[in-house]
Amino acid sequence: MSRTTGYLFAVIVAVYIPFALLDYAHFPFSDGAEHGAAIRALAHNTLHPGDPMFKSPDSNSPRYVPSILLMALVMKLLNMDVIAILKLFLVIYFILFLVSAALFSREYFNDPGQATWSIAFLLFFWGLGWRDANAYMFSAILSTAHYPSVVAFSGSLLALYFQLRFLRSNRGRFLFGTIAAGALSFANHPVTGSFFLVCSALLYLEQEGLNRRTMFYYISALAAALCLTALWPYYNFWDAFKRVAAGEMRNTMDYSLTRQYLYSTPLLRAGPALIGIPIVIFYFTQRRYLLLWGGCAVFGCIYLAGYFVTISLTERFIFFTICLLQLAVSRLVKEWLAAASLSEMNLKKTVMVLLTGALAGGGAHKLKYHLLSFPHQACI
Repeated sequence: MSRTTGYLFAVIVAVYIPFALLDYAHFPFSDGAEHGAAIRALAHNTLHPGDPMFKSPDSNSPRYVPSILLMALVMKLLNMDVIAILKLFLVIYFILFLVSAALFSREYFNDPGQATWSIAFLLFFWGLGWRDANAYMFSAILSTAHYPSVVAFSGSLLALYFQLRFLRSNRGRFLFGTIAAGALSFANHPVTGSFFLVCSALLYLEQEGLNRRTMFYYISALAAALCLTALWPYYNFWDAFKRVAAGEMRNTMDYSLTRQYLYSTPLLRAGPALIGIPIVIFYFTQRRYLLLWGGCAVFGCIYLAGYFVTISLTERFIFFTICLLQLAVSRLVKEWLAAASLSEMNLKKTVMVLLTGALAGGGAHKLKYHLLSFPHQACI
């Protein structure tokens, strides 16, 4: 990891931590409250936690996923309050997101200087954006970093990094890392885990093409993901899958509101990330970066199909589409500036000054919002 990327990490994390420690008024009405209940139930009884919301000892919950289990074990080990655990893992899982995105982008573009650009565009290259589950723009990830969907997204990027390292070095430990990280990501949040499965297939096609070797490796990762999820002891994945496929989620008010929210004003919410559309078309014409334009086509079509045919959970695929668009823009900007007359040192200094200024300004605005809106809230 380059020194510039390390400096950017330090600045972002330094800005992130104070805001992550703030309480926020909508917490009782967010998914975070359900995650907290699941953590507390698992910490109280790891083997038979029961339902975290209704204190029923005879049932389990799909909230009991690997990332929640890890938080519960740490809570039990350190005897910490559940709110403190949530705040602690906000920072830990946010750092996981930064590291995973940086490693993947550096390896995929085969450019040590790309990570800085990718991180900046992923966090800040948004319009109004969305919040809650799967949201990873900076203002949203202040409260969503510990959500199973965001943890699974980070794990998927890490798995793709391992896959690239395996394809380029043919070392077995990277194949193991690919399979393990991919399986855990899918078990943690199957919808987000599908991001890994689709991108993994595209990476194999891009790097080596379709052959027996790549098919064997991909099927191994797919089988591991399905087996771990099916054998996960805390809930029945296949029952949940059948309920979603049957459209039962559409009958709940909570899901209906979420679906409407994620399909509302997507152009305004995606904002400048839409610049990536002509860029991925440009890369398509050059037959470069199959993952970017192929992934955008797959995820974008799923998102649109879900709107017209009303398929449950397809609204989440907007985040995967925007991620690849942001990576495409960040890559083209990096290539253009690298080809310009600016020296590498002046370019790095300019980028870091701009990013530091943007973070400082955004942080001041966020602090002002909190102080004006919730003057009596406290930090842990």
